[in-house]
Amino acid sequence: MGVAAFRLEKHEACAKLIEQFEAINEHFHEASTLLVDAAKIGTNEKLNAFLIARSKAYELMLKAKTQDMEIIRVTLDESIVDLSAVVEKIKSLAASRNAYVIAANEATDASDAIVKKE
Repeated sequence: MGVAAFRLEKHEACAKLIEQFEAINEHFHEASTLLVDAAKIGTNEKLNAFLIARSKAYELMLKAKTQDMEIIRVTLDESIVDLSAVVEKIKSLAASRNAYVIAANEATDASDAIVKKE
């Protein structure tokens, strides 16, 4: 199957995935904002540090999911006609996404470590 045929066949499914990622990203952003807002009014330093660290993890995951959305968009981008160019763009976006996932996991671990501190 060529790139054009793939795009034609998978367009609707990809559009639905993009919508789902957009909803997921809204939830990550909302959760992050709520955590930051809670930390601003909180009086417990340890809890506030946890909330800020966890907010950072959510923002990084949002960035990772945005890269996933971009991967899907690249597969549908009719201006990229060469399959090797599509693959290279996807590889670049995937590497960026992976870096965000690693950073998000590290931020999650850091927030967990705050809670475990005596």
